[in-house]
Amino acid sequence: MKALEDDIAAWIDTWNENPRPFTWTKTADEILNSLADYLTKIGTGNQKTEENQPSEFLAQHTSAGSGNVCPVDDGA
Repeated sequence: MKALEDDIAAWIDTWNENPRPFTWTKTADEILNSLADYLTKIGTGNQKTEENQPSEFLAQHTSAGSGNVCPVDDGA
């Protein structure tokens, strides 16, 4: 376990020397539709939940169809 921790720490140190921002290559809609397709294939598509109905979740939690996810009010 120590070797794994050392390798991870070394990777982080190397990354931090030349950090680069993550660039999304797909839109939120593409990612969520892909997730919905996958969940349908593995047999969870019949249960209606936020986890396997991402299009509905996205519609409820994005700002004016921009694809930008808004913070979710969890009532806390």
